[in-house]
Amino acid sequence: GFGPGAVVVPSSFSGAGPTDDGRIKPDLVAVGSPSPAARSAFGFNYTPPAQSPVGVLVGPTNGAGFYNIGFQGTSFSAPTISGLLGLVMERRSQLYPTLPASAAWQGSTQKAIAINACDDVGAPGPDYTMGHGPGNARQSVQSVNDDHSNGRGSLIKELPLAPLASVSWIVKSDGTAPLSVTAAWSDPAGPALTVLSTPESQKPMLVNNIDLKVEYLGPDTTSFPVGNPVSLFLPWVLNPDLTAETAALRSQPAIRGLDNRNNVEKASIAAPAAGRYRITLTHTGALPVETVNPSPQPASAQMVSVVAGGVTAVLPTINTLVASPTANEFLLTYTADPGAYFTIQSSPDLVTWTDQGSVLSVNLTNVVTVTANVGDNKRFWRMRRGQ
Repeated sequence: GFGPGAVVVPSSFSGAGPTDDGRIKPDLVAVGSPSPAARSAFGFNYTPPAQSPVGVLVGPTNGAGFYNIGFQGTSFSAPTISGLLGLVMERRSQLYPTLPASAAWQGSTQKAIAINACDDVGAPGPDYTMGHGPGNARQSVQSVNDDHSNGRGSLIKELPLAPLASVSWIVKSDGTAPLSVTAAWSDPAGPALTVLSTPESQKPMLVNNIDLKVEYLGPDTTSFPVGNPVSLFLPWVLNPDLTAETAALRSQPAIRGLDNRNNVEKASIAAPAAGRYRITLTHTGALPVETVNPSPQPASAQMVSVVAGGVTAVLPTINTLVASPTANEFLLTYTADPGAYFTIQSSPDLVTWTDQGSVLSVNLTNVVTVTANVGDNKRFWRMRRGQ
C-alpha cells in the first residue's frame, strides 16, 4: 500500500467528483495505468514484443517474465476492487465456514470495509479526485481477521437504526496504530429527477441522514467510562461549492464536520492517544422537507454498516442475575456493544465450563435467559466474545 500522505497522481482519463448534489465521488480508486517502475522492480522486461501487441504475459519465445503493455482504463482498476472484495468474502467464508447464506454481509458492509482500509494519500481525509484513497486488499482482509480475533461483530457491525434513534459503544486504542471508523448504508432512492435542465439539479439525494462521531474518553481504566469526552472527532467533509463550482474550493483539503450529503461517513485519527473511544451513530431523520418535488421521508429503520480499525473491543459486563419463577431459569442482564456476538458459558465449580449458546447483542443493555441443571447447589455464568 501507500504510506500516509503519499503523492498519488490520478490517471489522465480519470473522472472526478462531486456529484451534482455534492456527494463524494469516487469512493475509492485503484491502479488502472501501467507502471514501468513497478514492472522493473518485479524483474519484468518492459520492452513490448512486436509480435504480441495485445498480450499481457507472452510465451517463452520472448524470455521468461516478458511483459507487454498497451492498455489502461477502468477495465483494469474496477476488477482490482472486485478482486479485493472477493478476497474479503473468501476470508470470511474460511473463518466462518458454517454460517448460513442468510448471514451474508450486506453490500454496504463490504463497501465500508473497503473504504475503511483505504490508504489515506495526500492531505488527510478524502478528496474529489482520489475519493478515500487507493483500495488496500491486504488491509481489507486484515480487518476481517481483526473482527474474528475480537469476536464476530465486534469491529464489523450491521445495525438497524430507527429515525431519531442513537446508539453508542466503546472501543480501545493502544495508541500505536491509526484509528478509523467508517459507516455506510444503502440509502433508498432519492427524489426523482424528471426534468433535465441547465444548470443541473443540486437537490440532495440523501433520504436517511445518519451521523457518525468518535469521542476520546481518556486513558483506559477498569471501570466503564462516563462523563464528558476529552476530544471529539467528526467525519471528514469536503466543500462541493455548488454555487460557483470552482476548482479552487473543491480542491481544498477535507475538514471535520457534520455530513448531510453522503451515505458514507469516515472519521479517522492518524495518531490517536491511547485509551477508550466512544463511537456514536445517530439517525437525525430526513433533510428539511421541500414543497416542490419533496424527498422521500424515512419510513423505517435503516440498516447501517460500521467498520472500526486500529482498535480492540472491550469486555462485556454482566450486570444482574435474577431468578425466574421456574427453579432452574435465570434472567441475565449484560452491557455490551450492539451488533456483536457472544457465547454464554456456565460452570458448577469455576473449573469446567460448557457453552450454553450464542447471543447477538441487539442493544447496549440486553437480557437473556440462562438455565441451571436441576439439583445444582451452585451455578456460575460468564461471557466471551465470539460464537
